[in-house]
Amino acid sequence: MKLCFSFFLILCLASEAMLQLQVFSKKNVTDCSSGTCIDYCELWGEKVLPGKSKVIGCSELSCSKDFSATIVGCALRKSSWCFKFEDDLTLPYPECCNAKCLELQPGATKPEHDDGLS
Repeated sequence: MKLCFSFFLILCLASEAMLQLQVFSKKNVTDCSSGTCIDYCELWGEKVLPGKSKVIGCSELSCSKDFSATIVGCALRKSSWCFKFEDDLTLPYPECCNAKCLELQPGATKPEHDDGLS
């Protein structure tokens, strides 16, 4: 049981380390152009309805029911074998975060299996 909990905790910490959270103040925008007025959050020029989220690139934009807006993106990743990472936009969010190694550390080789923790 302890081993299972420890493994779960490591997975949670690893996934949390890959993400970066930004929360913005409550501000709603009203659009009445369709003849019906709709309140929504506007993030990066994107309209997100309350209680919904939208993936843009390798970030998730969310609008809570109280109109607080949240952007969850990729945090910088450190590695013993890769100096610089890049998001892979061909993958779904959050797997796209730091998925490509652009520059290996001097003298390093990419490991056969990258668990994202190195």
